[in-house]
Amino acid sequence: MTPKNTEDIFYGKEPNWKHWTPEDFSNYEKVTWSIALAANWYNVRYTERDYRNAVCEYVDRLKIKDGEYIRKLGTDRFEFRSIGAKCRAANRGCILPDDFQVKVDETIQKLITLGKAISSNTQEESPISVRDRVRKNASSLCSELELIIDDYMLYLCGNNSKYKEFQAEEWLKEKQPSAMHCEFIIEFLEPKIKELSDVIAGKNKDLVEGYSHLKKAQIKKFHDFIKLIRDHVIVRQGIAKSNRKPRKKKKKKADQVVKKLKYMVRDQTTGAESILPEAIVGCSTLIVYNTKNRKASIYYADANKSGITVKGTTLIGYDESTSKEKTIKKINEFIKSAKNDGIRAINNHWKDIKTKETKPNGRINSNVLLLRALK
Repeated sequence: MTPKNTEDIFYGKEPNWKHWTPEDFSNYEKVTWSIALAANWYNVRYTERDYRNAVCEYVDRLKIKDGEYIRKLGTDRFEFRSIGAKCRAANRGCILPDDFQVKVDETIQKLITLGKAISSNTQEESPISVRDRVRKNASSLCSELELIIDDYMLYLCGNNSKYKEFQAEEWLKEKQPSAMHCEFIIEFLEPKIKELSDVIAGKNKDLVEGYSHLKKAQIKKFHDFIKLIRDHVIVRQGIAKSNRKPRKKKKKKADQVVKKLKYMVRDQTTGAESILPEAIVGCSTLIVYNTKNRKASIYYADANKSGITVKGTTLIGYDESTSKEKTIKKINEFIKSAKNDGIRAINNHWKDIKTKETKPNGRINSNVLLLRALK
């Protein structure tokens, strides 16, 4: 058992206020006690960076004026910890009591002032882009090639008796340039190749005069030498691209995955409440009920996928062949079974329902109750 799982057992999941009613928030003691419990949870699970991120998320969500200055401050500011739990609670649906809200507002304004001071006292250097950094590294390789090309020119002119034939393929294997490095090396070589092509074709009198110390055959050899290097670099670029590992897709947190999902929190007719939508992500079985058309659906995860999940407002990752849907007549009995029974008892109850079985479409909307998610 990992430490994280152990902490989940002792402290439970992250607090959430999405299902609280206005009456719940009107009870000051209940709200402050829930925030105190949440603060204890964050104290165990949160780092200084997490507290800072919670404050920044709060500022961004409310579009607080000049809030961007807060990002100039490091995680070591105690102010982030002092209001981080309250900001995270607000981000998770909690309506803060007035005295808590005043504290948060005052601290955020203080952080903005501190951020502005840093901005006015220090001039940040523009960050170097990845492309510019690679271009700079590629320039050293181009400088090496410049010397190699010069050596070959001296050899053609008879001024380099100790010339050793250049092996472009071996040189590239040693240097291991990336695809982007190769792109810049090709940019460096292409003008030289074109220049020599124009000389051979006699297109530019000035260039022809500049290379008049070489015979036409020597110019042709010089042209072919640089072109051969360029061709080897192009091959190397293709190899580098094919060998490049695809960037790992950052895995979203469950609350981000279900962010756009619309569902019915509580059905006034039956009194049934939905589970938190985050529970859907990665589950093996999901049971839902549409209060409008009175149809219940049981979704089973596709064995070849990593569980049921959500894309926008639609379920994905479920097995279309085994998932099923029926019109429910005795809804209270079904909801009770779906909420409390084991999967075998639920399936037995399902068999006793005499309406026609069809296939669900995976869509979730504001009429749908999320009854149960089994891992």
